[in-house]
Amino acid sequence: MRRLLIIAAGLAIMPFGCEQPPVDEGIRSAVDRGPVHASVTVSSAEATAGERIAVSIEAQTEAGVIIATPLLLPPEDAQLGGLTVLQSSDTMDLPLENGGRQWTQELVLDSFEPGEHEFPAITIEFKDERSEPAVTGQLETKPLTVTITSTLASADAELNDIRGWIDIPGSPWWPWVLAAGSGLLLLGGVGLWLGLRDRVEGPPPTAAEIARAAMRSLRAKQYLQRGEPGTFYTRLSSIVRQYIEGRFGLHAPRNTTDEFLRDAERDSRLSDSQRAGLHAFLRTADLVKFAMHEPDLEHGEHAINEAAEFVDEVEVAFAAMATDHGGTPEREVAPC
Repeated sequence: MRRLLIIAAGLAIMPFGCEQPPVDEGIRSAVDRGPVHASVTVSSAEATAGERIAVSIEAQTEAGVIIATPLLLPPEDAQLGGLTVLQSSDTMDLPLENGGRQWTQELVLDSFEPGEHEFPAITIEFKDERSEPAVTGQLETKPLTVTITSTLASADAELNDIRGWIDIPGSPWWPWVLAAGSGLLLLGGVGLWLGLRDRVEGPPPTAAEIARAAMRSLRAKQYLQRGEPGTFYTRLSSIVRQYIEGRFGLHAPRNTTDEFLRDAERDSRLSDSQRAGLHAFLRTADLVKFAMHEPDLEHGEHAINEAAEFVDEVEVAFAAMATDHGGTPEREVAPC
């Protein structure tokens, strides 16, 4: 468990979700009312069709004031003003030094419809319990406009005029026969090559093999030495979560923390210590993430070493279980 906690601290600054969009200066809407400050930040004011957009909703209150959660409840059809909600996190509630609270919710959106789309205004309700009776109120953020651009050619491009009827001269039949025969030979050759290739390639790599290769590649890129800790911890987080998904069949990269832990509790292949370790790993990662922890170079090196040891220990445990049952170690399914 100690190793898992160290890894969790190292993964603190990973962005929400399995895959995050590149963040530019973005756009932001902020509003204050009485003891409450609220803001909405969109990672990019312009994105191409299908590109993912990160949205962070945050509310801070003074001591004795509470916020109604979730800050934003995605509609059943997952549509927000032409934008599609792909992921929505649980609302995190953390204490502040002044005795107040901070609520945070993160979303991932995309859209395939070019044009301007509006992320709607958000109404946040609060309750001030510092007086008797308590005072309720609400504040509303401003809508934010996101422009989706298309990667297709402009529909306004000039087209040539339609030509009139033309005569098509007759052609001999033998080239068609020759082309058909060549096509059949080509298809047969391709089919034979594919069959031989499948025999040579063998089974796909396991989740452990993929994770180890990915960590070797991550070390070689030297993100920590180049002063890019954010990129390093994002990649390491993805490697560990994809390994858990492939080895245990738990959808770690896509599920929220609560959803993943519920799946882990129902999985009979996990021991009590493994469940406890995963619980501490994910919970600690969430807390450190929202505390904006920035690990140093030494901590990053230690985190990737601990991640590699975690993969090795899990593989040893699975091999031992297979041996106890009189079989050979099972070959887990590598994630797509």
